[in-house]
Amino acid sequence: MGYTIEYDPELLDDSGILSANIPQNVLKGMKKKLENLAKAGNKDTHKHLTGRWEGYCKLTHGSYRVIYSVDEEAKKMRVHDVGPRESIYDS
Repeated sequence: MGYTIEYDPELLDDSGILSANIPQNVLKGMKKKLENLAKAGNKDTHKHLTGRWEGYCKLTHGSYRVIYSVDEEAKKMRVHDVGPRESIYDS
């Protein structure tokens, strides 16, 4: 069984579309990777972060990152931030 994907509300515009300041082709590729990861439903495929980001996972697409958390019981992935690698971990 796969995961459902949720986005933090501040990542969405008024029409509910992910609105990050990222080129559309990169954003599309990131969403596709995220959907494939969610469909797989395999908890071992998540790349867990450490240090102050412990409890979160990352998904990479070129020089961009998606920071998300996983609720194994509810089978949900929640996206918290999307952005370039050089600044994503500063927030």
